[in-house]
Amino acid sequence: MLIYIFFANRALVGIGTIISIFVVGNLSDVFVNFITNGFGAPEGLAIRLLISALGIVSMSMGAALYIEAKEGVAPYDAMPIILSEKTGLSYRLSRVIVDITLVVIGFSLGSQLGINTVITAFFLGPFIQFFRNIFEKDLNTKALRYSTKK
Repeated sequence: MLIYIFFANRALVGIGTIISIFVVGNLSDVFVNFITNGFGAPEGLAIRLLISALGIVSMSMGAALYIEAKEGVAPYDAMPIILSEKTGLSYRLSRVIVDITLVVIGFSLGSQLGINTVITAFFLGPFIQFFRNIFEKDLNTKALRYSTKK
């Protein structure tokens, strides 16, 4: 994916891309191990749903923030941006298309399909777009403010 993104839209590759490739998965494992070792695996349905909802919202906020920082994005996060640019579809819809396509491919190759996978595939794109709109305005306002002070 990284090679395709490099040629499709080189502006999406940056320091954020490198950090995403080498740090995000490992950091995620550290947090999961810390929480499960410290508190145990969540047992009840209500707590699992709450953790899932918080995870989707925080993941959406984080993705939106680093996309709008324009310092490079992970190859997986770049795919819906490129699809959106090439087709004119909204980012929200492009993300859902990419996520569902990869869920179907994974499932057809034998991976497990859980309710969180389905919820994430349908809702991550709209949530990321929601937070991108907020961060885009905020980051552009601050960038404009700093550029006029010089």
